[in-house]
Amino acid sequence: AYAFADYLRDPALHNLQVKTIAGSEDLDKARQELAQHYLWVGLTERFDESLRILQVLSPYPLDLRYHRLHVAKENSAKREVLDDPGKRSLLAEQNALDMELYRFVEAVLYPAQLRRAFPGGTGMGAPAENGKRYPYRYKLNRAYHQAVYRNLVKLRRLLNASG
Repeated sequence: AYAFADYLRDPALHNLQVKTIAGSEDLDKARQELAQHYLWVGLTERFDESLRILQVLSPYPLDLRYHRLHVAKENSAKREVLDDPGKRSLLAEQNALDMELYRFVEAVLYPAQLRRAFPGGTGMGAPAENGKRYPYRYKLNRAYHQAVYRNLVKLRRLLNASG
């Protein structure tokens, strides 16, 4: 069994968010990818507001109702790491690029998303009504799905059932 410090020393886990987004430990590329190719980036500490932004910015209708599952009753593992200066330092060192990426999202991308979704105020106010909620591509996709795809699925089911 690995101890927490052993996980932190595993190079495959260093700056995992940056590597996942950029394909390597390239912070500038990760920033660029998020800014140019991601519709939405949320913040855990602003979870409800982040979901509301996603709901407004998404070209598709979303049902984002949820209830919490598997929530820790106490955070002894978190406290153990953050209260130990050595582990905390190792954690910060091994995830420095991820922390920089987080600060970029927090300072630049998230506020921009918030302004796009709610130009007049906070994230829990009325959404922007700019006509972009259901763009042409979405409407066309929906029409295709209802007129063509559903009928093809029904036909396939009939053919599979009869033969």
